[in-house]
Amino acid sequence: NDASLVSNLKATLEIDSARLNPDTKLRAQVRRESLMKGLFLLHYQKNIPSGSESKIMLRFGRNHLHRGYDARGVSTLGNFVAEFAFAQHRTVFNVAAFGAGGKASLAGETWDADERNDDLAFQLLASLARYPATVFDLRTLRQALHRIPDESRSPVQRRLVYWADSYDAIICFKIVTPLDR
Repeated sequence: NDASLVSNLKATLEIDSARLNPDTKLRAQVRRESLMKGLFLLHYQKNIPSGSESKIMLRFGRNHLHRGYDARGVSTLGNFVAEFAFAQHRTVFNVAAFGAGGKASLAGETWDADERNDDLAFQLLASLARYPATVFDLRTLRQALHRIPDESRSPVQRRLVYWADSYDAIICFKIVTPLDR
């Protein structure tokens, strides 16, 4: 990824150890996002020729790729990439995904992948999902939600505003199941 593995591991370990301390946790989270932004820029500058029409796809967790500031008040990698694209006269399309049932596994550990109870918006979207993987275009929803005065929005509408402002689309996977290997 165009960066020193040793330097990257050292920075990551320093950041992760600082994230364990409540007094330095927020600064460490800001530093973590800054590290990811720097790595993105380094990789971009080394691999995308100036004036290129190349397209880029980033795949990270939801907390890193949404536009704006997250609940901690940290500007995310997705926000940085969106602003960088704007400065380059390019566009971005941010997509989130959530599971509405099933199991997930990583490194031999399996857990419940149903995120419906994590967010009121997920509950609503999952109830509307008609296919195993349903894509909801949030761009038109964003416009409609912003016509409702903030004080008149229901709790679910407030959560939908959050997701619609952060992403252009959201995918509901009705059942998430680990691959058998």
